[in-house]
Amino acid sequence: MKTAFVTTYNARDVQHWSGLGYFIARSLERAGLDLEYIGPLGASPLTRVMLKAKGLWYNRIRHVRYFRAHDAIIARRYARLVDQQLAKRPAVEVIFSPGVIPVAFLKDPRPLTMWSDATHARVFNYYSEYSGLCRENKRDGNCMEQTALDRAVAAMFCSDWAAESARADYRTPADRVHVVPFGANVENAPSAGDIEVFIRNRPADRCRLLFIGVDWKRKGGPLAVEVAEKLNAAGLPTELTIAGCNPYPDGGEPPFVSVEGFLSKSDPAGKQRLRTLLSEHHFLILPSQAECYGLVYCEANCFGMPCLARRTGGVPTIVRDGENGRLFAVETGAEAYATFIKNVFQDHERYERMARDSRRHFVERLNWDVAGQRAAEILRASTKQHPTRT
Repeated sequence: MKTAFVTTYNARDVQHWSGLGYFIARSLERAGLDLEYIGPLGASPLTRVMLKAKGLWYNRIRHVRYFRAHDAIIARRYARLVDQQLAKRPAVEVIFSPGVIPVAFLKDPRPLTMWSDATHARVFNYYSEYSGLCRENKRDGNCMEQTALDRAVAAMFCSDWAAESARADYRTPADRVHVVPFGANVENAPSAGDIEVFIRNRPADRCRLLFIGVDWKRKGGPLAVEVAEKLNAAGLPTELTIAGCNPYPDGGEPPFVSVEGFLSKSDPAGKQRLRTLLSEHHFLILPSQAECYGLVYCEANCFGMPCLARRTGGVPTIVRDGENGRLFAVETGAEAYATFIKNVFQDHERYERMARDSRRHFVERLNWDVAGQRAAEILRASTKQHPTRT
């Protein structure tokens, strides 16, 4: 089925949006869809001037946050560009986008489908950077979401949390809302035999915790350090490795902490170092305060590593409590994390079972082949039920 794959960025570039557009596109192609890429999309000089002026007005004069990506002006500009491209592609049967912004105001009558990690209603006032937005951003963001969902023949979301918002906040009929978890952004996943070697080689005399995240505070980094500190104080030698950021730029990290800094997947050395870290540590500890999804939990499961996380946002769709990790209430303190880790670590059979369950969740539902096949099935079925509008 010929499918228009619409993004504001270059979806062939793995660096954009944590590689999501890239991996989504590849998964759909492996599932048999014939993709026609539309993007990147740009703003005209006049549009850029208008948006810059609005940004100065809101941010510098009104002292409220303004994001141009959530302005209807840019969304309508994108829609015009996409409509122009679609007019040149009569063979396209269905329009697809991993987000609502570039397709919210399309005029093209062909069926629209989407696959996203959140709705505007869920993101606004959830992430700190999306709190205190100007009224126009909130109005336009919700308008884009409502317009796209009203038009879409299939609205796929990677989590139950986001899907529920489509049904509750935007009154999207339940039969058009689907939950399809994203997969792990890992190329050449380790084999089942590799996983057994990883589990066997993880040290028995000390616990190794891994934190991977760019946003140290939002991802719960300070809590991860406190957990490691409590484990050491309780007599369990524990190491915490921090990758993705450096919260100690001037040094002074505790002796049990090692800092890797940012590791780019586009760099072969960085990619290999990440694989090594994922294979050698016992637990991923990422107690995010806000998280629409969290691809790194999927990646940890790919390497047979259980995840420790907060029960927030889309995380519970990935981490099944007591199976491939442990979910803690948002308000839970470091003591509870430390107690759980110590109990599991000291019961080797229990740890091995949880590590293998983590890999099982990756194989059964948290990889891109499974995700792409399910998404393609939904696209085909929805397009057949809702043919091109006349």
